[in-house]
Amino acid sequence: MARIEQLLENEEILWKGKPKAGFQFVIGDLLVIPVLLSILAIGTLFYIYGRSDAMHMVVGCAITFIYGVYMRYIKDIYDRRDKRYYITAKNVIISLNAYENIIIPFEEIWEFSLVEHPFDYKYGSIFFEEEESVMGKVGVWSRGGVHLQREKVSIAFIKDYKEPYDLIKSKVNELKNVNTK
Repeated sequence: MARIEQLLENEEILWKGKPKAGFQFVIGDLLVIPVLLSILAIGTLFYIYGRSDAMHMVVGCAITFIYGVYMRYIKDIYDRRDKRYYITAKNVIISLNAYENIIIPFEEIWEFSLVEHPFDYKYGSIFFEEEESVMGKVGVWSRGGVHLQREKVSIAFIKDYKEPYDLIKSKVNELKNVNTK
């Protein structure tokens, strides 16, 4: 894999940014947090009332709770620490770390959406492709269950999110206008 510096060497950078650090709460967490707490509570109740194999239930519920908290929050905080976003004249580049990058050429962007994050609406995220809900993708061939990981292919939790969104929108529209002529 190429380092981000090598990828940006011959590119004109139109915008760059990084995600907000620390814990991030989104609307979907209103479903995820109660589900995770319910799993932990069920295991605890089985242990308190001494059902057979209660210890297995407690351990299973604790592992599920810890895994859920880790995947949704701790891993997300850690992953965002090294993330950087770049919009160039030709591509959207999501740098996950020094060596791992996602390059999305404007020609390949068909769907993208903007989500404003609740409470102060200072931060927003730009999702590429179809946005997933907490329950996973919607549709007949969707994967079900609670979706614990946040979107990997997104410009997430950025301040002044309208500027990069408008930039991407104008680049995509430019290409659509050129292709329809």
